[in-house]
Amino acid sequence: GPISPSELAARPDSPAGAAAFGRYVVSQLNAAYRIPDLARYDSILAPGCDTCVRGKADLEDMVKAGHRMEADMWSVTASRVLTWGGGSAELEVLIQQHRVGVIDALGRRVDENVERAGHFQLTLTRVDNSWKVAKWLNVQP
Repeated sequence: GPISPSELAARPDSPAGAAAFGRYVVSQLNAAYRIPDLARYDSILAPGCDTCVRGKADLEDMVKAGHRMEADMWSVTASRVLTWGGGSAELEVLIQQHRVGVIDALGRRVDENVERAGHFQLTLTRVDNSWKVAKWLNVQP
């Protein structure tokens, strides 16, 4: 299908492309949890991202239970490049997690997120002319 403007902005091997990829990661994760769709989660990961395993397991558990988020759970407050060198980058991504319901297949609320701020450090690498997350760290305040 057509490529979204946010995906196009996230493609260049440049500091601006890497920062845009941080925002794109959040949009893909929101969609992955809202639809739910494991392929969207996998589409942003480099092979062997060991630190991404917990997030994927969480999404797999939701899919198995027949649950999904009823709306986008995260919004980006900042996506900044900490380091960049052709083909690799380190990003700081700040998010706001919203209070969003987890619903079952019938649309009944079975749980909900808590509202809070999040701080992540992502290590990016180039795979097939696209950025991918090679390492995902949750930075504690």
